[in-house]
Amino acid sequence: LEYLEKKKSILDPINYAIIKGELLGLRAYVHFDLIRLFGYGNVAGREEVLSKETIPYVTEYTKDITPQLTYAQTFKLMEQDLTDALALLKEDPVYDTERPEDYYHVVNSDGFYDKRSMRMNYYAVRGLMARMMLWQGKKKEALEAAVEVIEHAPYSWVSQAAVSNPTLKDRDMIFVDEHLFTLNVIKLGDLINSYLDPTINNNYELLYQSKTVADGIYEINNGVGVSDYRYMYLYDISGTNYVTAKLIQRDYYNDKYSKRIPLMKISEMYYIAAEASLNTDSRQAVRYLNTVRNNRYLDFDPLDENLPVTQIQNEIYKEYRKELVGEGQLFYYYKRLNFASIPGSAVSGSDDIYVLPMPENEVEFGNRQ
Repeated sequence: LEYLEKKKSILDPINYAIIKGELLGLRAYVHFDLIRLFGYGNVAGREEVLSKETIPYVTEYTKDITPQLTYAQTFKLMEQDLTDALALLKEDPVYDTERPEDYYHVVNSDGFYDKRSMRMNYYAVRGLMARMMLWQGKKKEALEAAVEVIEHAPYSWVSQAAVSNPTLKDRDMIFVDEHLFTLNVIKLGDLINSYLDPTINNNYELLYQSKTVADGIYEINNGVGVSDYRYMYLYDISGTNYVTAKLIQRDYYNDKYSKRIPLMKISEMYYIAAEASLNTDSRQAVRYLNTVRNNRYLDFDPLDENLPVTQIQNEIYKEYRKELVGEGQLFYYYKRLNFASIPGSAVSGSDDIYVLPMPENEVEFGNRQ
């Protein structure tokens, strides 16, 4: 960001706007994940938290220690970065507006602005705004952001043909066209296969669910989830062990469907919209949920739009469990809503569990509280 300003005069204005917008969005993304991990959850229910100090929000590359600010001040800085990023990223090729055919002819002659879901694009920033606002309990702003993504982002729902492709290398296990923002991790298999691949001999590191747990999550016993794509195709079953297969890496996989970690997906925007509209338009909240369910092959059993609010909230919870296995978002859902216990475990939910201690070197050398 510093050198972008110093070299602004030699940059094409489109390059300047998109690159700066990406960088501001990334700065907010990284800091928001830090505050979600090392800061308090349930902020909306504990206003006294807002005046406490939290992580430093670093905006300059310097030898000086960035001081801690309050949660309120830090969220304000984060929101400003996202607001500025959105204004700049109206130059993003994915932004839904009319432009001349040759608008990107010069700046994209080398294809640099292709594959926008693999960069911090306009709708990833807007989706992050939705996520951040919901974390603070600002449901009106969260809903506005999520709805803009739902109505304008260039996504398409995965088809049964794609997720069940008999040609294994072309099977879409991660629902790639639903990604708003995704990481390309070249050596992903080296990092995670030992935890997810049941074909490795004597694999004692394998993370799996029992059939009972898997059936419970997808509501198999009451007949709801038997046809759910996520249950049918995203488990690698080894005896009675059910291993989530969406991120297993095989050498023969098509590059389009491998080496990717989804950081933000369109389904989450529907869940945010459902939760944010729960107390103002509960019928619409159910419609948001039904849209995702319909695209997971559950259209034969839509949720009743007249469900009471408490039951809709429970359906949102069930969807988070079904959709986000292995993606690193479910813990934050529990933390944000201050679940009294971690479902599926004997662990009680509290700040002792939800708030990770600040690293010792931050406390010692950064003079952190």
